[in-house]
Amino acid sequence: MHISFFTCGGIFWWIDKFCWNGWRIQQNMWTRRHRLLDPYQICRKWGSFEKCYDALNLYKMDWEIPIPHNKAVVFLHGLYQPPWIFSKIAFRMKKNFEPIFFSTPLLRFDIEKNAQILNEYLDKRDSIEQFNFIATGIGALLLRTAYSKNPRWAKKMGRCVFLSVANKGYSYLRGKENKFWFKLLFSKIGKYLLPSYMENLLPFTADYSIIYGGKENDTGFFSFLKSDNDGFLRVCDALDDNAKESFCAINRHHFKLFHDNQIKDLIFNFISTGHFGKGQRLKKDSAQIWNI
Repeated sequence: MHISFFTCGGIFWWIDKFCWNGWRIQQNMWTRRHRLLDPYQICRKWGSFEKCYDALNLYKMDWEIPIPHNKAVVFLHGLYQPPWIFSKIAFRMKKNFEPIFFSTPLLRFDIEKNAQILNEYLDKRDSIEQFNFIATGIGALLLRTAYSKNPRWAKKMGRCVFLSVANKGYSYLRGKENKFWFKLLFSKIGKYLLPSYMENLLPFTADYSIIYGGKENDTGFFSFLKSDNDGFLRVCDALDDNAKESFCAINRHHFKLFHDNQIKDLIFNFISTGHFGKGQRLKKDSAQIWNI
């Protein structure tokens, strides 16, 4: 007998193993037990992967769940962020794409293990013809690492948007890696946040753009960072000359980027067409600003 119940979505001890149109099969990292979550984070089945997969197929037929789009947008969150931080962006995308949320306990494994989990997760979706990505924070590094392993899904790579990503590493963490608080906060993933690691990372060959926030001054939203920033990320750390397009969201802090209507339009445009917009491009020294 199974009793359905609400969950928190599994952001601490659950690893995503399969997804389909908002439904997810997760595995507990301690007990190895699986569970099936519906799009509202309600647990509908638990047990082995096979039992959860069979239950999903029954729900597909009994509830007449529509077949999702054959093009997907995968959302990769950062440290200490839940996958649903992208919920408003996903709502904007779902008319033309299947939103796929990926969640794993990032701090419990190193970047190689997390990349392996992501590749196994995406390789199970054979029906998807194109994988696009929207990533923030360490999620972008996870994508780059996973893609470099040349998994099966890589042949279906579409476009990517990096939203508030330290493409050069977090420069203000340089020299702090031996501090007690650094190891406490970042655990096994900490060394991958440093500029020294990003400098040796192979170039990302996919079609991607970057979006970041700032105030166009020397203090940004958080003066402690001693440079223009969005409250968490320095603008100088976000810049990437290899990005196809870039956009600096003036006077919009880190969390505003995930809810701003203009940002949602820019992301949708780039994933759909490969460009932020067709309007006038405004002159900017460090970025391309689109007036859409």
